[in-house]
Amino acid sequence: MKVVGWRAKDVFRGIADQAFANAEIVMDEVVSIARNLCPVGTISRPIPPGGKYWQERIPGALRATIRRVSRKDKNNIRVYAGNKKVYYARFVEYGTVKTRKKPFVRPAFQQVKGRILRGIKNGK
Repeated sequence: MKVVGWRAKDVFRGIADQAFANAEIVMDEVVSIARNLCPVGTISRPIPPGGKYWQERIPGALRATIRRVSRKDKNNIRVYAGNKKVYYARFVEYGTVKTRKKPFVRPAFQQVKGRILRGIKNGK
């Protein structure tokens, strides 16, 4: 038996597109978990002599920068935290000499890791 004209490239492209869309859904779950795990706090210092307070960080700013970035042309999906204004994401995740680490992205990925392959295949 011979199958002719079944357009293999189109079929495989459709399968790959669906798998990429399912992977985006799985990584959105990682983003959601990371946002829930992200520590939110304020650091305030009094400024003499007015007694006003200066906030070093805006509460929730780090949580708001957690996002998924997809590059379909490179088959690449990443989860990022931080930006130019919220530069301290890596300090929170990995800690510094003076502060202890409070990871939020890696534990989120670890929670989903066992379901990633199944999610990409089945879309769940």
